[in-house]
This record gives sequence, C-alpha cells and structure tokens, in this order.
Amino acid sequence: MRLFTLNAIFVFLLAQATAQEPAALLPRYKIAINSNWQFFKGEKPQNDTIKWEWINLPHSWNTEDPFDEEPGYYRGVGWYRKIVHADAFPQKEKTFIYFEAANQHAQVFVNGERVGEHKGGYTAFCFDITGQFKEGDNLLEVRLDNSHDPAVPPLKGDFNFYGGIYRDVFIVLTDAIHFDMLDHASPGVYITTPYVDSAEAKIRLRGTILNEGEPAGMAGLAVEIRDQSGKKAGVFERFIRLDSGPNAFDWDFSFPNPELWSPATPNLYSMAIQVKDGESGQVLDEIVQPLAFRWHNFDPEKGFFLNGQPLKLVGVNRHQDLPGKANALSNAEHLRDMEMIKSMGANFFRTAHYPQDPTVLEACDRLGLIVTMEIPLDHEITDSPEFYSNCKTMMREMIRQYHNHPSIVIWAYMNEMFLGRNLERDREAIGKIVAFARELEALTREEDPARYTMIPNHGDFNVYHESGITQVPMIVGWNLYYGWYEEGLEGFGEFMDRAHRELSDKPLILTEYGAGADPRLRSLNPVRFDFSVDWESAFHHSHLEQIMERPFIAGTAVWNMFDFGSENRRDAVPHVNNKGLCGFNREPKDAFYLYQAWLSEEPVVKLIPAGWRHRAGIRNLSDPLCVQTVWAYGNVAKAELFHNGRSLGEKALEWHAASWKVPFANGENQLELRSNADGAIILDAQTVDFELLPEQGFTGENSIRLNLGASLYFLDEDGQQLWLPEKQSEENSWGFVGGRQFMPRDRGVGADQDILGTNKDPLYQTQRIGLRRMLFPLPAGTYRVTLYFAELERKKPGERVFGIAANGQFLLPALDIARSHGHFRAAEYSFSVRLDDSMLSLEFLPQKGEPVINAIHIQKTDY
Repeated sequence: MRLFTLNAIFVFLLAQATAQEPAALLPRYKIAINSNWQFFKGEKPQNDTIKWEWINLPHSWNTEDPFDEEPGYYRGVGWYRKIVHADAFPQKEKTFIYFEAANQHAQVFVNGERVGEHKGGYTAFCFDITGQFKEGDNLLEVRLDNSHDPAVPPLKGDFNFYGGIYRDVFIVLTDAIHFDMLDHASPGVYITTPYVDSAEAKIRLRGTILNEGEPAGMAGLAVEIRDQSGKKAGVFERFIRLDSGPNAFDWDFSFPNPELWSPATPNLYSMAIQVKDGESGQVLDEIVQPLAFRWHNFDPEKGFFLNGQPLKLVGVNRHQDLPGKANALSNAEHLRDMEMIKSMGANFFRTAHYPQDPTVLEACDRLGLIVTMEIPLDHEITDSPEFYSNCKTMMREMIRQYHNHPSIVIWAYMNEMFLGRNLERDREAIGKIVAFARELEALTREEDPARYTMIPNHGDFNVYHESGITQVPMIVGWNLYYGWYEEGLEGFGEFMDRAHRELSDKPLILTEYGAGADPRLRSLNPVRFDFSVDWESAFHHSHLEQIMERPFIAGTAVWNMFDFGSENRRDAVPHVNNKGLCGFNREPKDAFYLYQAWLSEEPVVKLIPAGWRHRAGIRNLSDPLCVQTVWAYGNVAKAELFHNGRSLGEKALEWHAASWKVPFANGENQLELRSNADGAIILDAQTVDFELLPEQGFTGENSIRLNLGASLYFLDEDGQQLWLPEKQSEENSWGFVGGRQFMPRDRGVGADQDILGTNKDPLYQTQRIGLRRMLFPLPAGTYRVTLYFAELERKKPGERVFGIAANGQFLLPALDIARSHGHFRAAEYSFSVRLDDSMLSLEFLPQKGEPVINAIHIQKTDY
C-alpha cells in the first residue's frame, strides 16, 4: 500500500491552503505513527505518577535482559501511549488504527475507551476507531503483555519471546465505501492465478467492499496492472451493486502474455484495485497489491517444479532479531537481511517459526525467494478450547494477511510436536495433537486450496509415522541434525532414504539442519560439537553433497541464516543459538561462502578461512615454517593459489572446494587466489599475520596464551589475542604433563554452561583435569603468569583443593575454586615470576580431588 508520513500530510495541507482551488483528497491515507511514543515497563498505576520513557517504534523492552547473566528475562506488562493530532490529517469518513504486530496480548485504548484487543505476537491487527478519534488531540494507549499464556502459542521454543510493539503502527483513513480492513487485518482482497502459461494467465480477484453510510447503488470496480518499470500493462473494469454493509465480489479475467516469475527472473507486477463512484467515476478506495505469474508443483520422486521446470529449493531459516534491538528491526534492517540471503544464491526461505514483517515478504516477492510460512505452534499445545481457537485465528490471520504474496508456496503449522515424547507413554497427548493437525489442515486447505501444506518434524521417524501425522499435510518436513546432536554425518542421507521409501507418496523438505559455530573458535582438527567454524563448514560440505545426490529432496533450509537470541542456551556464546551461516552481527562465517559457491549464478571464489587473519602454529627445530591448510570455495572450474608471490599450483574445485598446504612464515603472509572465469580474472586476497612458535623453547619475546582442555584456537573479540590449543610436553618441550580433557557429555568438549563474569566463555568451558605440571622453556627474566579457572564439576567447597608452585615456590598454596568463586564463574590469578634458569615448571599439587586449569597466559615483562 501507499504509505504517507506526517511530513507528506503537512505538504498536502500547505498545498491545499495556498492553491487557488482545493487539492483533491486521495481515496486512502496510510500514515505511519512510529515516532514520539512514551513507554513504561510494568502495570500502570491509577494515579499515573510513573516516569514515562520517550521511545520510537519499533520497540522492545527485552533488548538486554535475555543476554545478561541473570536467568530469565522480563515477561510481563508494558504500557505505550502517544498523543495524535487529528487536525494534521485529511478529513475522511473512517479512521482505523493498524498494528503490523505486537507481542503478545494487546489491549488498545483511544481517549480512555477500549477499542479492541488481540492475542498473538506475530500477525497484524486492526481496529475501527472512527467513533473514538476526535478533532484535536487524541490519546492512544496500548497495554501489552508478553507473559506466558497457556492459551497463546508459542508455549515454548528455542528463541526469545521479546515483548513490545516491535513492528510499525499506522493510522488509516478511508471514505465510507472502502475495502474491508477488519477481515483479520487483511488487505480485504484476495488474488489467485488459477491458470498460467506464457501466453495467458487467468486471474481471480475476490474480496469485500464495505458501504458504511452511502445509499445503495452501482459502483465501479477497476483493476490496473503495471509491470516492474511502472508501465501500464492492463486495465480491467466492471460494475457491481453496493448495498449497505459488506458486499462480497468474485471476478475472473484474463491477462495476455504474462512475464513469468521465478528466482532467476522475479518479474513482479503490481495490481491497483479501485472501487469507484458509479456515476462520477471518482475513486473511493484503492489498494495496491503484488502480482506475479507462476505455477508450481511438488513431486514425491523428482522434487519441486516451477513453471514446468525442475528447481532444487536451497535456502535458509531466519529469526527476526539483532543485538541491542531484540526483534524491533527497522524495515531497512529486514530488507538488508533478505538481500544478504539472496546474495548467497538462496532461492528458498522458511519464516521460522512465525509470520515475519511485511517488508520481508515484499522483499521475497521482489528478489525471487520462494517461501514457506508458518504459525508459532512450536513443540507444545494446551488441550483447551481457547488454545485451539487462538491457533485457528492465527492461521486465518496469516493466510489472509499474506495471501497475495506470490513468493509463498507453502503454509505450515506445528513444529517438532513430538520432541521428547514416547508413542506408548504419551499416546493420548500425541493423539490430541494429530487430531488438531487434521483440523488445521482442513482450515488451511479451505482458506487457500492453491498452496501446499506442511508440518516440520524432528528426527524420530517412528513416532511421527506411527502416529499418523505424516499423512496429514501435503508435504512432510524434517528437522535433522546428524553430525551435530546425532552422531554420523552419513546418518542424514540414510534417514532421508528411509523417509522416501516409507512415505513414497509425500514430497519431502529438509526444513532444518545445521551446526553451531562461534566465529572466535577455529580448529585444524574439528570434531562434532566443538562449536568451531571449521566443523560447521565440514558439516555443510557433507550435507550439500548428500542433498544434491537425492532429487526427491524437494528443498532444504539451513538452520539458520543468522545467529539469534535464545535465553536458555548455554553454548560457546551463552544465550545465543549460533548455528547461523552468519553471526548475530550479520558477519558471514565460512559456511556462508560455501553456499555461495554452490548456489550463486555469478562467478565466485573465496579464500577460506575467511575471517582468520591472525593465525599461529608450531615449527620444529629444523623447519622455519609451519604448514597449514588453506581452502578455496567457488563455482569456477579451477583456481590457483599464490603465497607471498609464489604459486602453490592450480587445482580443480571438486564439489566447489579445493585445498592447498601453505608454508606460513613468521609475520605477514600474502595469499592471493586467482581464477579465470570465461576470460575474466577473479581473485580473492588475504594478509595473514602468522605467529610461528617454537617446538622447544621460547625466546622470551612471545606472549604465550593457551586454551587448555581443547584442540581449539580462540580469538578474542578484538581479533588480536589468539589463544592456542593445548599441547602435550614431550622431551621437556613446552606443554602439559598428565591429565585429561574435561568431557562431561557424549559429544564435543567442555561444559554447556554460561560462565559468569566473562565474555570469554570458551576459555572457561574447557579445562584439563588431573594434570601434574606444565613446562615452558624460557630465557631468564621476569614473567607475568596469569592462570584461569572455573569449577565445572559442581564440586562442593573442600572437595577440590590443590596447590600451584612455580619452580618449587608456591603461587597458590591451597586453591579451592568452589569455596572462593562458586560454580561456573571465571576466576583469574596473576603472578610475577622471576626465572633464573631456562625452564618454568608449574606444578599442580593435589590435596583433595584433582587439580584443574582452564587457560594460561605468560607474558615477558620488564619488572
């Protein structure tokens, strides 16, 4: 729709005042009222003595607390208010207030009178405020509550339920005759294209026009179609009779020679729909909707077809939050995200786990991203009439509000509903979920028979198949994490092959798959669940190969495009799910470039690791260099790597990747990747600052930082301080003597806990247990030795006590981490140590239990 800011209204009024003849009013005004609101977190007292905070929309009150060290985040009441000056607006017969979304239970008041309420945090709602909106100043108030409500989904989920009016709010002004805005806050019209080919398209337009005050009579209904350049492509008109109240219409017409829509050529038209006065032809109301011409189908054997051509759907999921903003993103930030998804070469997008901002869907239409959209019915239900009713309302709202977006091909509902459930133990609960799924399926097909339906399930095939729920939707989605939560990367292909055999009549989509990656963690020998960028890349290498080998997999959506907030998470970055191909800050990880190499139509070639510019490694006594692997990701046939100007050879990119062994020297290393793509040279270059460490003794110039209990490099946020993986001492070389890595789980290393008092959680989540000593051959001198500890095994005070001595002199005679610091809290001890000979020996002396250490830093000083 056309949007007008208040500035546009002032220009209109000025023109009206200065022109010789009054300017004509537009048939409809949609005016954003996002600025200059006041907010109070908490319940508003009767005497209104509270101190209001000035804010602008979009806004959330959970921008910080889901990410702090206190468990939980505020889920409760917040109040918003704003003075709206009616005199600034054109005079129209009808006034509406329209919210794109607010989480999650909203009650709206105008001049003290309650005008409506809405439950659900991810769809729009609209109220007619004509009777309450007066001349002069008007007080708008919104009481919003994001408390857990057993009648409102989502009840649980691996994401934050941020509170606030986090999308745009509008005042909409219309004439007495207008398209129905109160039909679940939809546009009031619904466009379908029941038949399309390159010669002709059939268009069906249906909707409702409200006549609230004019006499019954004939009216004109007009459609104007324009192409992407704005050129008029078709005009269609007819007369209809308008009686008092709602007037439904249903109109079929043909459009010749349509340009087809696809991800490669997203030819997008616009359709202006007008209702006109039957005698004068004056336009009484107008809305503009997107229009595209495409046809599609899913085949259980061959996958997805668009416009008669096979198309492998490969894309991403996306959550709608940003650091410091929660879910209150601007339209520009939403658009940037979608453009980034498209730049990766994706053609598929899942709006996990809820309908997303209208700007997102507008971008999908324009960019050519095929969409599956779902309601936030995630994991749990409440067996109550109110819960079921709210779910059905959400489903109708989603379908009707987003119906006209041609990018959407699937409506989904429910996600991983049997996670943690057993078919025998939970048979009654499972039966109720399956029965409700059938109700939502029937509702969806009645609302929109032209699109497909889907339920995404987690990887317990038996419980879903035997329950009968896999027979309910048209498409079965699977959320699979082989190589992450489950062992064995190859298990993914085996699972999908079984699903294809036993669900031979169902199209299959891989709706989630991914591996966590903290951009600060790197490994030369990555393993499952180590949260290194390198394991994430290996995970996606394997999955892409298995996906492309199976044509029956119609589509895939990586979990997730971006890291996102999840307060209950205790991973390498606490309170963040970091399975994104990009960080929470939108910085690409290596796997982003892997997908770009597989999917992009443009020639690309990228040096990998992409963001690891400060590296280190160990040389032995006879070799002044350290050999490490460098990769190229690309969609070119061959690439040649140069190191400090010398060619390391040209290699073919098999499965879009090639690798070289690079002999890094101490200091700056110049890397340049070259490829000839259709006669054009494309390249990527890096400068790597490499720290070459000796196998035996140090010169004293090195600052030694060790990440103990792990084979992981850890790079501080500033990108300058690199912590090396631990190394065992052999023949008096530097490293640890004795002990074992802390591995409390069946996967990965270290603890899945938020370490308090630090943002360097990975350093403290891993540790070496039971070590005897650490050796560091160093020249004589004075050193600052800093030791890092955390109690990860929940030992009680007195259960783990040990001393630490440096060359026979106690630094800590009796360290009891639990007594001094408690559990899962960072502890740091720093000492000045004078070394008179060539070996620093740190001895760990158990008194009760086993000694531990998480990290160590040794720095040469002048004092």
